[in-house]
Amino acid sequence: MKKITASKLSTIPAPEKYLNGKAWINNFSTGNTAGCDIASVMFEPGARTHWHKHPTVQILLAEKGCGYIQTRGVERELMQPGDMVVIYPGEEHWHGAVPDQLFAHLAIQLEKDEGIISEVTNEEYFAINS
Repeated sequence: MKKITASKLSTIPAPEKYLNGKAWINNFSTGNTAGCDIASVMFEPGARTHWHKHPTVQILLAEKGCGYIQTRGVERELMQPGDMVVIYPGEEHWHGAVPDQLFAHLAIQLEKDEGIISEVTNEEYFAINS
């Protein structure tokens, strides 16, 4: 067993190459977390990841505020505190905050990776679902 104390975590800005807007990360994967990448991410209003995919399952647990999640070719969905989303291996997707609220989620992946594909355009982000 390994306990990671919150006081030993540091909040860092998310690298700009991963998103539009600003976000901050608390990475819990300091040392032995059984090979998992676990992070709490806080997005500014309107901030979002680029389209990306992962080689293994990713689980998102919405913690605060409201956000969007979208898989390519499917209408985006709203995420609210307590919601969980399972993203399957190879599924192109993006996630981030709604335009007028902060959004925080816990992200859990079985492997760390950089599967960036492309930016989410403003047209895609602001598209009205039919």
